Amino acid sequence: MKTKFPTDIGGTILYASLVAVCFLYTGSAYMSQFYRLMPHFEASAVDMITSCLNYALQAAGILLFSIGLKFKPDFFGAPCFLTVSLLAGLPFMIMMQLASSSTMILAAGSVFQLLIGVYMAGYHVLFARHVPIRYAALAYGVAYALGSVGTYMLSLFGAGAFLTSKGIAVLYIALALLAVGLVEWGRRKAESAPVRAETDVSNHTAAAASDPSVMAASDASGKSIPQLAAIVLVMMVISVLGSGLYYSLPQAANVNWNLIRAFYAVGLIGAGAVMNRKRWLGEILAAASLVYPLIAFSLIGEGLNNTVTLAFSYLFRGCLTVYYIISFTDIAATVPGKLHVASLGLLISRVTEAVLTLILMVFAVPNLVQILIMA
Repeated sequence: MKTKFPTDIGGTILYASLVAVCFLYTGSAYMSQFYRLMPHFEASAVDMITSCLNYALQAAGILLFSIGLKFKPDFFGAPCFLTVSLLAGLPFMIMMQLASSSTMILAAGSVFQLLIGVYMAGYHVLFARHVPIRYAALAYGVAYALGSVGTYMLSLFGAGAFLTSKGIAVLYIALALLAVGLVEWGRRKAESAPVRAETDVSNHTAAAASDPSVMAASDASGKSIPQLAAIVLVMMVISVLGSGLYYSLPQAANVNWNLIRAFYAVGLIGAGAVMNRKRWLGEILAAASLVYPLIAFSLIGEGLNNTVTLAFSYLFRGCLTVYYIISFTDIAATVPGKLHVASLGLLISRVTEAVLTLILMVFAVPNLVQILIMA
């Protein structure tokens, strides 16, 4: 049977656009809270809030949605749940953006960060459910790259002042409503021509049976979930410790962050293209990228341009991001009853970053100990 290529492409563009818009919205709002907290707290306290508390709250939101989807799939799996969640978050986002009180900024922002976790889990489930695995890796890499670069571009206006302005709230409302529109558009398309349900993977299995490239792309679904979770956990420990080593160095100041974010986009798109071709090549690329934190630590401040050093760090981090997302969305898309694990890779990432960042900020862990753990 001939593949319905235009339909596949249309669905892929729709849900990749949803990922890009949601990430631009939530990533930029995350940075807005960061800038709004700076006048009220010391830098170390702001880092603790944004890198530890916020990531922990996002992880909690992901976990709540995933558990809900597992036990109440009809309720949590309905597209209208994500629509309502996006609309419910608007008052908290607006309060976070417009309040003058540090307590209100922190309180409203905390609720919003929890809801961001729900959004992430929600759009990963829709992505896994509707985007064919033959396009998933590249589509996600491009979508995440657009969202990431978009957030950085917004931060350039007024040296970050635009992210703290009242006008940015209007933009965030527009992005949230655009995300709602994409979800509702997808819901209407699914109602008129259903793609797949939680227990229906016939589209994926039929495609895999007739197309060797699709079968090769679904290799990750053959791994056990605990095994894959352990792999991602170890990778994230290495990555977070490595980032802590050289980002904290004084020599890392005065770098060209515009170039660095561009490298992150290249890494995301490149890793997506590789994983689209062969999943096992993406696994090798992700594993190989973990050598770089040790290399960067030895190079930074030793005469090499620090912008280049950190830019390559972002490039390789892009490889890891695509790997841990797509590995679990593959399982969610191809194994019946496992749709709720679609965002498990992101959950592990957020928990690992929150816990290790807290440890590194509270305890003076010697660099040698961190290097030994990474090795």
